[in-house]
Amino acid sequence: MSAPRSLASARALAEAMLGAALGAAEIVNRIYHEADRGVTFKVGDDPVTRADHEANAFLLDALGPAERAALDALLDKLLVRARQLARQG
Repeated sequence: MSAPRSLASARALAEAMLGAALGAAEIVNRIYHEADRGVTFKVGDDPVTRADHEANAFLLDALGPAERAALDALLDKLLVRARQLARQG
């Protein structure tokens, strides 16, 4: 799936993204309230928690390859437009 070309495909992508985001939020909220959040640190002392890992795995599973490809295409278009606007001043 490339960037949505119709209202129906855009709506389907939005619904998939919303469902995935809500599921990931539930994971983060559950782990946030646990005593052991499984905090590790990546380069630069940036913390990464078990919630980060589990929510990311959930999102990758919930958004299949087609949805991720469509989202990537949309983000690419947004970046191109943002660069154009930045050049315009």
